[in-house]
Amino acid sequence: MAPGERPSSWLLFESEELSALFEVPIAPLAEWLDATYRSTPAKAEMDGLDRDGFLRELLDGPGAAPE
Repeated sequence: MAPGERPSSWLLFESEELSALFEVPIAPLAEWLDATYRSTPAKAEMDGLDRDGFLRELLDGPGAAPE
């Protein structure tokens, strides 16, 4: 790393059709991650998700009738 450069990390977002690669300064990224972990602890991310409804909509499309 050259003098004066801030340490950074790479963040990759991908889908079937697109991908985007971002270079993110480490300090703000760490602060953001800490804030998200405080609001939603690890392993609790999916607690409020209706898994059956999510999968039904994913597989059958939006507006699929519930079983």
